[in-house]
Amino acid sequence: MEKEILDIDLLDDSISIVPAAQGKRFANYLIDTLVCVVFILLLSVLVVIVFPNIPIEDDLLMNLSFYLLYVLYFTVLESSTKGKTPGKYITKTRVVNSDGTAPSFKTCLLRSLSRLVPFEAFSFLGSTGIGWHDRWTETYVVDERQSVLPQSQFGV
Repeated sequence: MEKEILDIDLLDDSISIVPAAQGKRFANYLIDTLVCVVFILLLSVLVVIVFPNIPIEDDLLMNLSFYLLYVLYFTVLESSTKGKTPGKYITKTRVVNSDGTAPSFKTCLLRSLSRLVPFEAFSFLGSTGIGWHDRWTETYVVDERQSVLPQSQFGV
């Protein structure tokens, strides 16, 4: 299958967006899920040590806490690092808007919230390799080595 390349010309700043391969997307998913779960577990241990009377038997409270931290993990990382997470650092990929620019905090938040939709994690396994959280926010996970991104945004 041939990769789709999106060429965009924005005021003489030639941009070429090459979506990341499905294997890299899957690696991002595995790495980021592992790092996120470890982060949440460590934070949970710290909370229990600091607040020993917290009701950890409350399933609703624990589930809501997990989902909140999951959304915060992706939102904070992607927005503060111009589209990167630990998985994306390792696979040399990043999230960009459809015009090749860095995503805003709002876009990263919407991407993160979209990940909570049931079965969303499997949506990028289709023929396009573009997940629902990408489509709904008009973003792409791109291969940094093959893409040409705006220097003013990323300094690449």
